Amino acid sequence: MITGIFGSVHLPDNNTIPAFLKNEAKYGTNHSVHFENIDYGQLGVVFIGEDKNQSANLPLQKLRDLVVCADITLYNRQELTSRLNVDNNPDDTELLISSYRKWGARCVEYLAGDFTFAIWDEQKQEIFCARDQMGLRPFYYSIHEKGFAFGSEMNMLKSVYKNELTLNRDYFLDTLVTGISDKPFTAFKEIFRLPPAHYLIYRKGKIYIEKYWQLNPEQKIRYRNDDEYIAHFYDNLKNAVETRCEGVSNIGSELSGGLDSTAITCITSHYANEHQKKFIAFSNTLPENHNTVMKDERDHMLKVIEWGKMNWFEVNELKETIPGLIENTLNLQGCFTQQRFHMFNKGIYEAAARSEIQVLLSGFGGDEMVSARTGNAWNDLIREKEWEHFYHALKYNTFLPKAVLKGLRILLKYQLKKNREQGKTTGVFTPGMLTRRFKKFALNPAFAAENQLKERYFQKHEKKAELCLAFRQLNRISHQHVPQRLEYSYAAAAYYGIQYRYPLLDIRLLQTCLSFPAWMKNRPGTDRYLFRQALKGVIPEEIRLRADKTGAVIPHTYLRLKKDRELILDFINMCASEGYLNHIFDFSRFEGWLDALIERNPDEMNYLMPGAFYNYLMILAWFNRQNGTM
Repeated sequence: MITGIFGSVHLPDNNTIPAFLKNEAKYGTNHSVHFENIDYGQLGVVFIGEDKNQSANLPLQKLRDLVVCADITLYNRQELTSRLNVDNNPDDTELLISSYRKWGARCVEYLAGDFTFAIWDEQKQEIFCARDQMGLRPFYYSIHEKGFAFGSEMNMLKSVYKNELTLNRDYFLDTLVTGISDKPFTAFKEIFRLPPAHYLIYRKGKIYIEKYWQLNPEQKIRYRNDDEYIAHFYDNLKNAVETRCEGVSNIGSELSGGLDSTAITCITSHYANEHQKKFIAFSNTLPENHNTVMKDERDHMLKVIEWGKMNWFEVNELKETIPGLIENTLNLQGCFTQQRFHMFNKGIYEAAARSEIQVLLSGFGGDEMVSARTGNAWNDLIREKEWEHFYHALKYNTFLPKAVLKGLRILLKYQLKKNREQGKTTGVFTPGMLTRRFKKFALNPAFAAENQLKERYFQKHEKKAELCLAFRQLNRISHQHVPQRLEYSYAAAAYYGIQYRYPLLDIRLLQTCLSFPAWMKNRPGTDRYLFRQALKGVIPEEIRLRADKTGAVIPHTYLRLKKDRELILDFINMCASEGYLNHIFDFSRFEGWLDALIERNPDEMNYLMPGAFYNYLMILAWFNRQNGTM
């Protein structure tokens, strides 16, 4: 069961959101709406799906001096219970209330879990709201005619404005160049997102927002040998998975065949067997005898399934057309989106719902930190005077005289860099690559020049050049694409009453990984060294040692694209008759772009830009709904 939260105060009609949820909101399963009145407003929850665990958790509570609505799952219950000196097995909302009474706004510093909540404090005459550290649960808000409204879904806030909203031009332009907009912003000027690890206080018509948490790249954990690092890491990884399974009877996991999803799936399967819980792994594959250039990871998935002797469900086709999926996305998300995984993963959500799965575990976030490929972090080795590791990394597969010269160059570069302020870098994205990619966009050249879209595209690929690995990893895990992906996926899965959970975004696991030395994350000849070593005996050896991943995450998207070619072109040609869209797009280039995506020339794979193509289809569909208005 999913719990969405909402609330409003000092609106012309505070009943707008609950009325929308009761009468207009559509979900793929039953839902119910509950709310409590506060001074000049109300706080409420929407339950999506059934509580098959018959949980005692009460996410909406009215007390003498507080009203609380919470979408909260805590993973440090034992620690909190001890700190608060409470007994009788309180539920998560009760722990939240006790934490707020003891620490006030600082309560969020003691919570570890997935949460978003709002607390009306009668005495202070304020609403205190917060979002978890990684942004695993969404929180949208708006100031409307001196009133305040918030909700777990953007459609809740849209109902306040009767859909009379102003498109955020920067969000629109970012979407055109496949950029991800900054964390506070949405597609509409009037609606905002509370960034992860922030709390918000609404008092007397004013909003105060503060950041309450940050991973610490300066923190260090050092052990005497590899075994101690590996044991510590695996304990945290196992705990991150198992705490997300506690109290859930029907568990699912996404299995792509890669290292991250395999680790989550195998640990979860073992836990489910030990605790007699229902478990199913879900995968996106290609149908047998598909006769296309596409590849999937089916062989690797089967090795995992056989290893763990687990139940498996494969989704090998998108039953809905791409235009249909886009319409569904616009309905669910409230506007065109800047990422697309949630749109094409619909088959797994449907299959999981049919199997009565309550929680779906995902390996997302591993590439951003816990299992990232880091390469040789030369600067860290020099900074910490780890000369033995430095020497072994230098001489790996290298003739000794060349290794000496290479080492001298690295040392010189380090000395030059550490004495000057670090600038910006585009990493592996060279100016030539970015220019070639930008040329693929089917944009009207005049519109692109007028809005400096090429410059915007280049800027979106810039990042701060950091000397040390921990700061580079911090920037990666803190990038705005992470909470945005979580928000989109939350809405897509919540439609079916399914809750996503992400073990590899556990804040204790992340801080542990960040605090470990660079030489534990990569060794000569073995990338992702720590992650691989920790998984010995936990996952199939063929998967643990594999060095690449050849298949697409949702490979049957390609088959759907190929099948829908004429349907897509008909839609594009219909949009081409609208003058305002010709001002933005060069419609003469869409057919060639679509055919290149279908052909998949190996020499052009880095320049096909499928994400931009789907972005443009979503934008066209959205403008078509709006009759051309911005």
